[in-house]
Formats: sequence, structure tokens, C-alpha cells
Amino acid sequence: MKTLPQILALILLAAGMSGCYSDFKDMNKNPNALTSLDAEYLFSNAVKKTFLDTRTDWKLMLHFGSQYSHFYVVSHNTTRPHDTYKDNLYTEDYFDIYSATFVGPLKLTNEVIRLTAEGGEQENPLRNAMAQVVAMVNYARITDLYGDIPYTEGGWGREGVLSPKYDAQQFIYEDMMTRLKNCIEVIKAGDPKDAYPGFDPLYDNDPEAWVRFASSFRLRLAMRARFADEAFASQVISECLQEELIEDLGQNAQIVRYDNPDLYNNWDWIHGMLPWKMSKKLVDWLKNTSDPRLQEWVEPTPFGEYRGVPNGLNDVEFSKVYWDSISDPTPALYARDMPVYFLTAPEVKFLHAEAALIGLDGGDANQYYREGIRLAMEQWNIPDTAIQRFLDHEAEATLFGSDENKLRQIATQKWLSFATNFIQAYTSIRRTGYPLIPQRTAPWLDRGVTDGYLPKRFKYPKKEIAINYDHVMEAIERQGPNEISTPVWWDVKGD
Repeated sequence: MKTLPQILALILLAAGMSGCYSDFKDMNKNPNALTSLDAEYLFSNAVKKTFLDTRTDWKLMLHFGSQYSHFYVVSHNTTRPHDTYKDNLYTEDYFDIYSATFVGPLKLTNEVIRLTAEGGEQENPLRNAMAQVVAMVNYARITDLYGDIPYTEGGWGREGVLSPKYDAQQFIYEDMMTRLKNCIEVIKAGDPKDAYPGFDPLYDNDPEAWVRFASSFRLRLAMRARFADEAFASQVISECLQEELIEDLGQNAQIVRYDNPDLYNNWDWIHGMLPWKMSKKLVDWLKNTSDPRLQEWVEPTPFGEYRGVPNGLNDVEFSKVYWDSISDPTPALYARDMPVYFLTAPEVKFLHAEAALIGLDGGDANQYYREGIRLAMEQWNIPDTAIQRFLDHEAEATLFGSDENKLRQIATQKWLSFATNFIQAYTSIRRTGYPLIPQRTAPWLDRGVTDGYLPKRFKYPKKEIAINYDHVMEAIERQGPNEISTPVWWDVKGD
């Protein structure tokens, strides 16, 4: 009995300590800490990473895109394997480009999609639709490079999908075009105050601009698929042509670079690290057609010449090049305020021209073509007198000959209009076959691992194969060998 008061005291003491522990836990919680970010912050960062990622500029656009599209030759050993069609050196580039998309903008956009979906913590149909458009920009870029990719399950690591399945590219393309159609209708019906006021670095929260962008992007996808999926693509092309599209330079999907941490100009410092020279393919075309963009893009050599260097020189010939005799790019191609162009009015005009050529657009293919040339030159501040002189006197400024020759002309001018968006230039060459990049057969050229043919795709990274082996192997079995000579689904025109 004497111990009862002691027992009661111990119970009260324990209860008191428990209460203090609970208070300490509450005291140690930061009332201002965020358990989840608002969708607007995630969306803004996703857009910036989609257009402005350093690895995208450096490795995707410069190493691969600018040399595969024959705009540049980079006089540095780290880029030699890309220009000589090798795939066994610097294979980290394949992984960096792949992972930068899935762990960067796609992770962010998918989180916005999750938060803003019906029943989500921040349910908002308009924000959801705009985030889906940005997500599809990234999925499209990756599938165009690699072929079959994780699409329905890709970028959902937060939801526990750590070994995502790979979807067939045809399914991905058809689903993206259908999703974009649905997103366009949602954006049309949306109220701007429900979108991203103050947090939209692309179109400053203008839903009409987003409709034009999404519709133009959908048209690009449909035209890209038309040789492989003619019936479906033709239906989508016709639908897109009924929508408001990007028609003037003020409506371009672009972000202007600034010298600040959020919108930093990567090209300026990359040029200081890996100076590049102009490709003979580009310089010769501009000279032979009296194109006024020659002076805007290409610096004359100390000898007063406009001179490019051939892509794909073997190591012996490369070592003999007197680089001072090769033209540099003008500062316009790496200026601090150079915009990041994703989808522009010139490209849309050329898509109109191609649609008219195949009878899906009621307009005149030649008129669209010439309007595209004018806009492409105006985008680079070419004087109107020089543009008019080109249109009046250059044979290539007017469509002529067979439909195949007209397609060659349209695709070639579109190639030029993609300047600085080099990966799209490369993709357009693969789809259309123009401008012609012939097989490398000369003894001074390196044939690489493709027997001298322009690579058709990127390889699945070794790291991805190691961590997601079964699904990558399924994709390889369906698509073809994991080689850069294996074409993607829509690349059938040359077959």
C-alpha cells in the first residue's frame, strides 16, 4: 500500500513527459514548410526546363543536332564521334539527354497533371490541359529520337512506377494527337484567371496563344506521321487546318534568353568552350542560291571568303584542316538575347504548303511556300529589299517541277527555317529525305557505324537497359536492333 502513491506519481510523470514530447514535436514543425508545391511553380519550371536545359543545348542541339543536320562542324574531340556517325564513344550523351527529360520537365509536368486532375488536390482543368501540352512536347522530342519510349508510364516515379513499360511509337503518336485535340477544347473554354497568371514564361498566360501553339504542334505531329499512318494523319491534318494556327512571328513558340539564372543564354558560354565552324553543306547552299541569310549567319574568313568545312572528315583529314580558313558563325547565332525557337510561323507556312501539295489544304502551295521564306528571313532581320530580291530572282524561291521536287524545295526551306532548333532540322531530314544528305563514300570521310548513312535514331542508354532490362528488350524486339541505323516508326519514306 505504501508503494501506491509512488506508482501513481510515476504514472503522472510519464504522462507529463509524453505531453512534453508531443509539444516538442509540434514545436519542431515548421508551420511555413510546404508539403507540396503549387502547380503554378511546377508549371513555370517545367516550361523553362523544356526549352532552356543546359544539357539539351550542349549535347542534344550542338553535339548531335547541329552536326547531324549539317549546319555546323565542331572542332573539338568530344564531338568527333557524333559528326563521324559513331556510337561507341561518349555514350553518356544518350543517357544524359534521355534522363534529363524524364527527371526534369516530365517529372514536373506529370506532378502538375496529378495535382490538377479531376479529384486532385488542386483540381483545375485548364492548368491540367496546358501541362499536358508541355508534357507532350517532351514526349514527342524523346520518341522522335529513340522511337519506342515509356509514355503511359514514363515520368511517374513519384507514383511508384520505377520500371515503366515502353509503348510503341505509333500508339504514342496517335494518342498525343488525340490528347492534344481534347486539350485544345479545354483551353478554348477556359478562363485566363484559372490558368497561370504571372507564371507562364512562354505565352504570358494567353489561352488563345496556347490554342494556336497546341494546334500547330498537332499539325507538326500529323505531318510527321503521314507517310507511316496516312489515313489517321490526313484526318488530323484536315482538323488542324480548321483551327487558328501560328501565322506571324509574334505568335512564335519561343523564349527569349536573358543573362540571368532563370533564362540563361547557354549558347554564349558553350561557344566559348566548344567553338564551332560552319558546315560546307549549309554555306554552299546559301551561296549557290544567293540567300541573304549567308551574311546574317556566316562570318567571312580573314581571306574574305564564305567557306564551310565538310561534315564527317576522318581523323587524318580533320587534323589537316586550317581552321582559320573556315567561316565562323556570326554572333547572331549565339547572342545573349537569341530566342529559343520551338515552333515558328515559317514552319507552319511550310506545313501549309505541304498539305496543299497533297490536296488537304485548299490554299496555294506556292503562295504558302513563298510566305514561309519571307517569314523565315524576317525572323533573322533580313532587310525587306534583300528578301524581295531573293523572291523575284532566285529559282528556288518558286515551286516548280514534279510534286516530289516541290516537296524537296519545301523541306529544304523548312530545314533552313529551323536554324538553332537543330534537332528539328535533323528530324525533318529523316522524315522527308531533304535536303539530301548522301551516303559518305569518299575516302576522306568517315563512314562510322552506319556505312556512311545519316543516323536514324539514338541508342537506348546502357544505364536504362541495366535498370529496366525487360521493358527495353521488349521495345528492341518490337522496333529493331538498338543501333543508330534502325529507323523509327514514322521514318518510312526512303523504304
